[in-house]
Amino acid sequence: MSYGNRVASDAMPEQETAQMRDLPPPIPFVSLFMRQTYALTRKHVIVFARNRGSAAVRVLSTVFWFLLGWLMLFAVNTLLGSFTALQEVRNPAVTPLTGIPSFNSDDYASFVYAPAPADGFRPSTDALSDGDFGTLGVPLGRSREELERAHAVVRGVMKGNKGKELLPSHVIGFRGPSAMDDWLVANPGKAWAGVEVMSPSVDNTTFVLLLNATKSRKDIEQSFQGPVGEAVVTAKGFPMQVAFTKAIAELALGRSLDFDVGVQHFAHPNPFGTFTLKVSEKIILPTFFVLAVAFPFTMQMSDLVYEREIKIHQSLRSMGMLESSYWASWHLFHGIVNLIVSLTYVILGLCFGFKTFAETHFLVMWLTVFFFMLAMQGFAYMLSTILSRSSRATLLGSFVVLFSLIAIVVVQIGIPYGSPTIWLKSDQNFYMNCTAAAHRHLDTDALSPCDPNGGCEPPPDDHVVERLSCSQVEANDTNYTRGWVIKQDAVGTDFKGVADGLALFPPVLFTKNVVEMAYAADNETWRLPEGHYGIQLSNVSSYCQYNDAKPNVTACDPNFSVGSSWGIYFGLYLMYSIFALYLQNILPDAMGVRQSPWYFLTPAYWGLGWA
Repeated sequence: MSYGNRVASDAMPEQETAQMRDLPPPIPFVSLFMRQTYALTRKHVIVFARNRGSAAVRVLSTVFWFLLGWLMLFAVNTLLGSFTALQEVRNPAVTPLTGIPSFNSDDYASFVYAPAPADGFRPSTDALSDGDFGTLGVPLGRSREELERAHAVVRGVMKGNKGKELLPSHVIGFRGPSAMDDWLVANPGKAWAGVEVMSPSVDNTTFVLLLNATKSRKDIEQSFQGPVGEAVVTAKGFPMQVAFTKAIAELALGRSLDFDVGVQHFAHPNPFGTFTLKVSEKIILPTFFVLAVAFPFTMQMSDLVYEREIKIHQSLRSMGMLESSYWASWHLFHGIVNLIVSLTYVILGLCFGFKTFAETHFLVMWLTVFFFMLAMQGFAYMLSTILSRSSRATLLGSFVVLFSLIAIVVVQIGIPYGSPTIWLKSDQNFYMNCTAAAHRHLDTDALSPCDPNGGCEPPPDDHVVERLSCSQVEANDTNYTRGWVIKQDAVGTDFKGVADGLALFPPVLFTKNVVEMAYAADNETWRLPEGHYGIQLSNVSSYCQYNDAKPNVTACDPNFSVGSSWGIYFGLYLMYSIFALYLQNILPDAMGVRQSPWYFLTPAYWGLGWA
């Protein structure tokens, strides 16, 4: 018995050795890495396809921001186009005057007047009677005849009001101007105007018109019946003035008159010459261009945090998943999504007809957007390692987008990279955004050069200053004064460190790129030899240059040009991705396990020693 047991125990090592010989050989690392990366990436694609809402938001959020920016630009330019003061008006239209407004309430008055037989007097008859004066008699300093003529003028205004006859309840009389003023002060917004009629004789009758310009017009606006003119004077002053002038003329002539009076603006040229004032894309749209690609960052961060939250990451690791395959699959998947979104971004910009996209080379715009999204992808990975819940990832992403909006505003006003400013200097040595000026005759539209010594201001009689494109003028023609749109040296010694530090936050640098592309595309005088406007592949970096003759003035810092930004974005992508991997290892995982902060310095981590 004991012998058998001994024999069995001696045979066990041989059986285990045979079983080990039957096991398949280990899979090489490269093959295992490729298999796991493919499987994980396929899993990401399937989840992405099933979550149609998230997929639609990633791709179509660009449409929302582009549409919002287009509507904003359209609304602002439509509003500016409605201002006739900003246009050339040769034959202004005539606006017929309406009558004096009437009211359907006894608490309001179309106008109040003085003198009258009594305070609060309602002129209901064509002639005054002794009973109208009561016990007070004729006001001091006035005669019975003057009050009767004033009464006749007021009744003439009421009966001849254009559109609708004024009722006695619409007019209030006072014995003197002081009482009328006191009533207007005590009853703000309850009368259009006050009128003092002065008539020493039939041939010497005049009036003083006092418009009620009080700010408390809510009640009177609610009770007003009839159209209101363009302005307070047009709606109240002109109709009142015409009505009283007509009534006084009828009193003097002894017959009725027919007045047709209208308001017409003075004819005037366009104050900007042939230039049509409108807000260009470079003022409004860069903000929307940046926000259109900022939101996918939040979803990329949520993807990683959600898998860690529901323990998928930990479960895959326990089943032998390589950490390198996990990160590679996410980089590959999100990189493909960024590629699709960036192409959609550029194509939509072209479909909307934005000049920034149309004048900028397609590859310049696409590479700038794609590399920016890569930088934001690495930034999202880094932030995802410090979060444990996907809801917090959404909240943190919203704060990042809000901070991006603040950065957009700051960069557009010139901090810290400088902002385009017009400097009327003729000795600038570079061609960025050139404009010329000449004198245009108002009648013949003929152009004449400005005085090279005296400049363009002031223009001669019958002339205005006309802004020209520098391409309309020979480069060596010194008769035309030139102005260059350049940038203050905001990236000098005082702000250089700030500019470098803010560049670590990708939306700041991307805002600068978009603003410069918008300014270059909006300026048709910046034309390259091949006939293109805007930033092209041939000048993607060379457009940014210092002015060596004037070190305190620079067109652009070459270190932050669009072409240089591509390398910065890719460097930020690598830096944030590596830092994300480092934080993933030193922070506790779902099981509370973590490595030491210097784990990458140990030989065991690289497979060169014992763990």
